[in-house]
Amino acid sequence: MADRLTTYLYVISADLQDGGEGGLCKVGISNNPRGRLNNFKTACPYPLKIFELWDCETRQIAVAAERISHKKLREFHAHGEWFQIPPRGAVIAITQWMAEVSQRLTGECPQIPFGGFGELESLL
Repeated sequence: MADRLTTYLYVISADLQDGGEGGLCKVGISNNPRGRLNNFKTACPYPLKIFELWDCETRQIAVAAERISHKKLREFHAHGEWFQIPPRGAVIAITQWMAEVSQRLTGECPQIPFGGFGELESLL
């Protein structure tokens, strides 16, 4: 039996050297997020890092997760798959919709990181 090829949903953050994590991040999918990060590093004037990764069970799930993430973050859209939002804020927003979907599918409320969803507003 062949090994499953893992597809990740990722948040890559750009350090805009403004004294913090910056407010620019990319949300995308890849089977090799570290390789993708290295490709972006050669064309970006800011230091980049992988801020968060989610292991999606299938590429179909990853594509759907990326599409929904982009829709949830559309008010922060900068260009392409880049968003003008602190990466922690993007992670909280993505985690929130994942929890909502999980609760609808399973009836259970998953544990929420970062002290709850109210923290998102304080980051913006």
